[in-house]
Parts: sequence; structure tokens; C-alpha cells
Amino acid sequence: MAGSTYSARARAPRSLRLIGSLAVGLLLASACGGDDDSGDAAAPDAAPQALDADLSAVPGSDGALDCPTRDGTSGDSVEIGIVSTAATRGLEAGASAEAAAAYANECLGGAGGRPIELVTCSSSADTPDDAATCAGELVDEGVDAAAVAISTQGDTLVPALTEVGIPYVTSSGSSAAESNDEDDLVFSLTSGSAGAMAAMAQYAANNDVAKVAIVVSDLAAPGIGQLANIPFAAAGVAFEIQGYAADDTDMGALVQGLSDDTEAVAILTEGAVCGAVVEAARSAVPDMELMTVATCLQAVGETVGPEVFDGAAMFGNFDPFSEHPEAVLYREVMAAYAPDTDPAGLTVAGYQVVLGLVRALAGVDGDIDRDSIADALRASIDVPLPAGAGATFGCSTTPIPIITASCSGDAIVFTLEGATPTSPEVLDIAPLFAF
Repeated sequence: MAGSTYSARARAPRSLRLIGSLAVGLLLASACGGDDDSGDAAAPDAAPQALDADLSAVPGSDGALDCPTRDGTSGDSVEIGIVSTAATRGLEAGASAEAAAAYANECLGGAGGRPIELVTCSSSADTPDDAATCAGELVDEGVDAAAVAISTQGDTLVPALTEVGIPYVTSSGSSAAESNDEDDLVFSLTSGSAGAMAAMAQYAANNDVAKVAIVVSDLAAPGIGQLANIPFAAAGVAFEIQGYAADDTDMGALVQGLSDDTEAVAILTEGAVCGAVVEAARSAVPDMELMTVATCLQAVGETVGPEVFDGAAMFGNFDPFSEHPEAVLYREVMAAYAPDTDPAGLTVAGYQVVLGLVRALAGVDGDIDRDSIADALRASIDVPLPAGAGATFGCSTTPIPIITASCSGDAIVFTLEGATPTSPEVLDIAPLFAF
């Protein structure tokens, strides 16, 4: 890119990057209930119920924000494009993005001392055509960067934006284009679904689990098996893939079919199926170690009670509910700048990506434009991940070489008390992807 000098981030061999790109989309599709063969990752229809829990009684929800005394913003505004897709529409990630920008402008001196202005597409980018229209609007508006909380249309959005030099910053990529970008203009601030998979391997090793059964849809099984082989082998934990068909309703038979030496079950699927697997596993082997992701908790109150999840481990990339200072700050910002918005669910994703971008730009001097934003992200090191329970990101290295856009080697594991996530712990999963 003209005017920029940087060292490209490390890349795994192309064949392994293809595995990473394919598996990221399949992980999202499996976790969100996708069962077609279109190759597009399905989006959740609603936030997991446990993540929709009432957060009003926890610290940070009273609007008592401690705003640092900073110099005001000056100069031309930094325009950040905000994209809304089916994965975030109705979950109010856009509202949390606006809250993060307002907090940054009032309390942090904006982005490198410049005021932040958000530019939102006129309609949600739910289909490739809508995504192309949205990208065109952001290009025409001349935004300096695009901040995408969660997108199901990355394969359309990324090329349309990056071909004109617009940096694409996301909380967690879910497509091939968001996973490996040859132009080094895509930045995923978390380790995403691949990080959650690796965290399961590390968690199993930490707890002396010798073998894990990974339950996924038949569609996702081959790609996820290839991806899982990397971190599980590095962690010294055996695994088997247990697939299920879209019309399979007998999860008891699936659990009964697990190998006798299985010591833990990792469930990468959506609420109804996941709830049935958890319930069957608890019935068959009450002390079986269970690992899952947030979308599994959609089953609570629908098909199973919260008690079946008690003691299970849940993996992810954000923490809006604990008393960690980052979670408290998130709730304070939402209470102060978006008091009518429920901070639970995936709402936090918009806040995470906008404030993460702001933190990466904190030390930038001079003009802030597409080039300087990309350069600042490429040079970032150990930036605290907003609502990340102590996790960090830094795009100067490639923590997951098979997913070159990922800027973090951290993932978060929670212990479930009933269906309530507690005790967040950050796991370093980068060594499991070292080559």
C-alpha cells in the first residue's frame, strides 16, 4: 500500500491457512445451527439466554462512570464505518459501538486526539447484495476504517473495502476473507472460534483429560476435524469427532456411541441440539467433563433446565458479566451512554471492536487516515482487549499463523454455575498453533 512501510505478519503454509479459513466458517455454522451446504455461516437468531441475564445488579450498572480528565478532541473527525448484519441486528451491537465512541470522545481524547464519527450503513448487510450496497456506502462516504462487530458477509465486505485501502477491523472473523487477507488490511481483535477450539484443548490438558469427543454437525465435521488436529495434538490430548445429521433427534444414541475412553465432551452446536447432548451426557455419565460455547445456552428454559450445565466449562472471547475491571467498565459505559440498551447478549461485540480500535490508535501522532490506522494496528502490541477479562491483542505478530488476520492468542474460559458464566480465566492458546 502506497505510503506505508511494515513487516508482514508471519503466515503458515497456504494449505494450512486454507484449513483455518474453511474451519472458521464451519465452526460458526455448526455453533449456530447451520445445516445446509451453501458454505455461508449461519447467524444466531437471538442471543443465548444466559447471556441475556439481568446485569443490573452487578457492579458498573449504575452509570457511575469514572471519566478520566483528558484534553478534548480537535481536528478533522476520524470516520469509522459500522456494519450491521443478521448476527447483530436486534442484539444492539450498534448501540454499544456508539457508546464506545461517545466514551472515547468524552473521556479518552477520541482516536489519537481526533473526534470519532461513526458512519452506519442505511440498512443491515444480511445478504451478499445488501453487503455490497453497505460497503459501497462506506466507500462513497470515505470512511477511514470499518469496524464490524460480527459479520456473516465477510467474503463480500472485505474485498469491497480493502481494495480501496480501508482497514477492516472485526471482533471475530467468520469467513475466509476475514481469516486470511493477502493485503494485510483485515484485523480480528480476538482469537475467534479457532481460539475457543484451542482453549478447549488447553483446558483439557490442564485438567488431565486424555481424550475429548467433539460433537458437531456432519456438515462441519471434516473441516473442524482438520483444525482440531493442530491444537489438540500440540496439547497432547486425543480427540474424536462425533457428527450428527440435521434430522438426528436421538442424542442419547450419539452419547452412547462415544468411545469408552472418552473423558470429556466438547459441544460445538446450537441450543436445542446442544441441550439434548448435555442432558444425555449427564444422564449417561454424571461426572463427564463438559465443554461448550455460549450458543449452547439458548437451550436453557426451552428444552433443558439450567442445572444440567452446572460445572461445565464455557469458552468465548468476551466477558460482559463478571466483576473484572474490563467488564465493569463496559457496563459503566453502557449505563452512561446507552442507558436504554440491554448490555447483555452479543451487544458487547460492537463496544469491543470500536474501543479496541481506539486503544490501538492511542499513541498515533499526526494525521489519522487509512494508512496510519493500518500501520498502527500492524504495530500494536499487548493492547488490553475491551471486555476481555484481561486478554490482550497485538497485530504486530500472528498468534494463530493459520488465521493470519487474528491478532490475539488468548481465549476466555468460564465455569458455569447453572447457566451463569462465572470465574473468567484467560488461556494462552498461541503455543498450540506454533509451527
